Amino acid sequence: MKGVLRFVLYFVFMLVVLAGCKDTKNVRNNVSYVNIDAVTLITDLNNNPMLAKNEHNNKDYAVLGIIDKIDVDGGYFTLAFDNKKLASIYIKCELINSEQKKKLRNFKIGHTVLAKGNIINVNQDGYIFRLDSFETPFSTSVVGMSTDKNKEKKYDYSSKAYGKYVESVSGVKLGMSPNDVMKIIGSPTALLSEEQTMKQFNDAYRKSWFYKKHEILVMFKNDKVCSIVLLPNTKLVLDGSGLNGRNSMKEFNKKYSAQGTIKQLQNGEYLHLNELNQLKVTLTIFPN
Repeated sequence: MKGVLRFVLYFVFMLVVLAGCKDTKNVRNNVSYVNIDAVTLITDLNNNPMLAKNEHNNKDYAVLGIIDKIDVDGGYFTLAFDNKKLASIYIKCELINSEQKKKLRNFKIGHTVLAKGNIINVNQDGYIFRLDSFETPFSTSVVGMSTDKNKEKKYDYSSKAYGKYVESVSGVKLGMSPNDVMKIIGSPTALLSEEQTMKQFNDAYRKSWFYKKHEILVMFKNDKVCSIVLLPNTKLVLDGSGLNGRNSMKEFNKKYSAQGTIKQLQNGEYLHLNELNQLKVTLTIFPN
């Protein structure tokens, strides 16, 4: 009788072990991911499905995108971006274990996410993406992003009204969400932690998005833009005044009718001007 009981207990134990193995056996570690965004993947498939399959199938990617749909059973979520013409093309991120399903409960449709995994299939309608992990982008240290294929949207800046805040940079303004920023100027070249922002740019201790092409930093606090930094080599300008670091302090003083390196535009909105060499211009909310 004891022998039978031992066998039954051993059998149950093995079932539990095998179930656990089945749940986690597909998890991969130490994978080198190529950084890309949902905009690039979806645009490539829309332009030429054959070339998209040749370029992206069976690739290990870290994909930056916006959650578009969440499966009711937690089996997958899809990534997209704000372009109604391409809404029918999907990036289906398949979850592979219960831990991922549990984590997905903390995300909502519309959230920006960095998904890491492998594209296991490409067809006319979209990509099947096997997830290794996914996270809110701000939890990463530095992640390079492809921006070459992103096209900037054109905005009419003839009006000086920018909502709550009076200034903006290429349509990006204080208080915007990460999703809004990505819709306007695309995905960042790098996602920087607080430490990396301070180390590389000697700037405010903030989490930030770095756009190498535009030479700007977009800083966030509580998922809202709290500062926009125009680095010395940028060609972008402040939309309201048309000024950037190539202009003199005298021009800033005349345009904003204020003296000094810190200029209050309105209650809570400021311009900070760094006079070392070429001006570095920071549009910011203060105090943060």
